[in-house]
Amino acid sequence: MAVALLAFVGILLASYLTYEHWQIANGGATSCSVNAVFDCDPVLHSPYASVLGIPLAVLGLAGFAAIEVLVLWRFLFIERPVTRVAPLLLAGLCVGGVALGTYLTALELFVIHALCPYCVSSFVVMVVLSGVLAWTYWDYGMATLAKVGR
Repeated sequence: MAVALLAFVGILLASYLTYEHWQIANGGATSCSVNAVFDCDPVLHSPYASVLGIPLAVLGLAGFAAIEVLVLWRFLFIERPVTRVAPLLLAGLCVGGVALGTYLTALELFVIHALCPYCVSSFVVMVVLSGVLAWTYWDYGMATLAKVGR
């Protein structure tokens, strides 16, 4: 259930970032600006804050929500055949989340020159969540690979 808790924390962080994004879109300012280095304003004002008009925070929210649903689905319906796919979907979401988070954090550091505390927190949650999932499903993955190799 640690994964479900981490995904819930990710949902909260992404929800808050979505709120902040819409605050800026409506002419407001963020409330998560700590100092010149830890400042959400330049990050959320940057052209990297959205893709095709969709705020990245919304994509993060969708990703964390999908992880939450898959984890709860697997927990509630563990013996159903469809749950065998859940670990693969979880792995894909986590790899994608960590890859995107790495790219975005690099942009914050080297292009924008400011770190959004909530964005970095969301990235850290995704990394920890991925580690917990890898630890949890390692045996499952090895067993699946052994079956494929036969």
